[in-house]
Amino acid sequence: MEMSFQVPAEVENQIKAEMYEACRDAFEKFGKQTTYPDYMDLGQACSYLNVARNTLNGFIREGLPVSIIGNVKRISKRDINNFMDENAV
Repeated sequence: MEMSFQVPAEVENQIKAEMYEACRDAFEKFGKQTTYPDYMDLGQACSYLNVARNTLNGFIREGLPVSIIGNVKRISKRDINNFMDENAV
């Protein structure tokens, strides 16, 4: 069953503007999520893995290596990928 209806041009333009903004925001967010440095801080590592900080801390307790120099903690992208591969079921 096919339905059709007319909406005022003003409403149509508003819908188009909202859709454009939503798409632009999604592409912007996607672009930010796909570029990560070789050595990430803990927040970047959470974003890279798409997990909460508590989950990342659990991974660290389970053996995910963390480099600490002074008070700076970094996790390498390579170590994250290796850890995930080694723990895949």
